Amino acid sequence: DHVSMGMTAATKLRAIVNLAELATAIELLTAAQGLDFRASMLPGAGVKAAYDRVRSHALHLQADRSMSADIERLAAAIRAGDFDNL
Repeated sequence: DHVSMGMTAATKLRAIVNLAELATAIELLTAAQGLDFRASMLPGAGVKAAYDRVRSHALHLQADRSMSADIERLAAAIRAGDFDNL
């Protein structure tokens, strides 16, 4: 008796990858915000490149607001490969 669970596994994997992209977007936004507060300290070349890429998709958080659009925009950039060559 053989039962293929391949499609179920693929569906679950897609959900896991989506959540990982969102979590990575949140981490990148948090790191960029932290760098903004430490502007007097110069980051390394790779960190600066990642920071610039994040800021091209999401602006500095000046006041309390919903971050969902920024997170989705950054997750889409991750999905599109915008951070692959840093």
